Amino acid sequence: MSKQTILVTSLNIFAHFGIKSVSMSQVANSVRISKRTLYSYFNSKEELVGACLDYEDENVSVMLRDLERQTKNPVGRLVSLTKKINLYRASYCPAFYKDIVCFHNANLKLNVICRRMRDQLAACFNDGVEEGFFLPERNYEVIASILMEQMILQSRGRISVPHRSTAFFTFLRGLCTEKGLSVLGGMTPSEDEKYAYGYEYDFQ
Repeated sequence: MSKQTILVTSLNIFAHFGIKSVSMSQVANSVRISKRTLYSYFNSKEELVGACLDYEDENVSVMLRDLERQTKNPVGRLVSLTKKINLYRASYCPAFYKDIVCFHNANLKLNVICRRMRDQLAACFNDGVEEGFFLPERNYEVIASILMEQMILQSRGRISVPHRSTAFFTFLRGLCTEKGLSVLGGMTPSEDEKYAYGYEYDFQ
């Protein structure tokens, strides 16, 4: 049994059911190992949760690097990144975010992941300013933080999917130059929703 298999399985369980409601015995049963074997890898549940977030941090870093290579311009990169962040947030149930605050080290690691995403959003905006897609003389670090906060609220199921798409693209259009609007205008409303909010359900 590889450590990675344990981490992947544990992370999936925590994402679907929260952390507090899942015991180490349930994790061991899901991976088909004994509880004793599980404890030979991780001394405590807190250590396991922290290792899961380390593993997730690596995955997010790879995702961000791949996104940087695959997109043609800052506008497309920002839209794709927003979709990825929404998918990421929606893949964890509300109980996970509620429970993780009780696991101090893991919560700090999750905050690092979110800050990295926020910084990537800001980098998209700043690159877009340099290339003439976004308006200059705006504090895009603050704007990126606002966008992240908006997506956190959305992941909690407070805003319907169609409204999310409308809010995001209205927000983005207000920051675009004519050059940026010409790129954004090439996306139909259905494509907007597909690219930025391409998941099927909300967690309530």
